[in-house]
Amino acid sequence: MKNKDEKKRCSWVSGDLMTVHHDNEYGRIQTDDNAIFAKFCLEIFTQQKTYAEVLERQDQIRDWFFQFDIGRCANMDDTRLDSFIQESGLQKQIVYAVRTNAICCQEIIADYGSLFKFVYGFKQPEKLYKALLKYGFQEIQESNVLWLMKNIGVIEAHEPDCFLKSSHPEGTH
Repeated sequence: MKNKDEKKRCSWVSGDLMTVHHDNEYGRIQTDDNAIFAKFCLEIFTQQKTYAEVLERQDQIRDWFFQFDIGRCANMDDTRLDSFIQESGLQKQIVYAVRTNAICCQEIIADYGSLFKFVYGFKQPEKLYKALLKYGFQEIQESNVLWLMKNIGVIEAHEPDCFLKSSHPEGTH
C-alpha cells in the first residue's frame, strides 16, 4: 500500500494510525520484557477487536494495565479486571488472561532470566506457541504468536515490496 508519501508499505496498512504503527513500531526488535508482554497482550485483544481498534485505544489499555508492567499485572485483583471488562466490552476470559499470562511471564523470567531471551530463542511460531501453552498461557492462538513474532522483530515482518523490508536473511536476529 502507498500512502501520501508514496512509500510502499505492507498490504495490511490502512489509515494514519496503522501507518504510524507500521513505520515506527512494527518489526522492531524489543528487548524490554514489559514491552514484549504489552505486544503479546495487544495481540490477544485482537481476538475480539480489530488491530486498528486496539491501536486506537492502546493508551487507555496501557493505563488500565499499568503500562503492562508484568509484576503489577500479575497482582491485579478481580475488581480492577471486572471494571476494565465493563469499560472495554472485552470478554472476561481475554481480560483475565492478562493477569494469568503475567504470572506465566514471571515464571519464564525466573527460568530464562528474561522474557526477551525466551521469546527470541524461537524462530518458529508453532514451537513458541507450544512452549507458551506449557507455561500455562491463556487465550492465545498460534496466529497471535505469529503476529507477535513479526511485531517484535523475531521473524521478518515486512512484505517483499515494503520499504522497510530488511536486507538480512530471516532468522538471523
